[in-house]
Amino acid sequence: MRRFLSALWAKLSNRPLALCDSGDVDGITSAALFLRKYPNGVVVLAAPSEVNRSWWIKHFFWTFVADLPCQVRSL
Repeated sequence: MRRFLSALWAKLSNRPLALCDSGDVDGITSAALFLRKYPNGVVVLAAPSEVNRSWWIKHFFWTFVADLPCQVRSL
């Protein structure tokens, strides 16, 4: 629920939004690089299995998606 509210807050405040894999080093590194580029951005960490099951992850438009299945919408 906290991740959903963070993503919703980012969209409402027009901040960049990233979705990255939480289960390995390259997903965390991608999130860190995103935050370095966009210090006011918001990162949501999720496992690939969560991406496949979650209705809200599939319905958000993401600025950046790293190391996850391509079933999510990105700009």
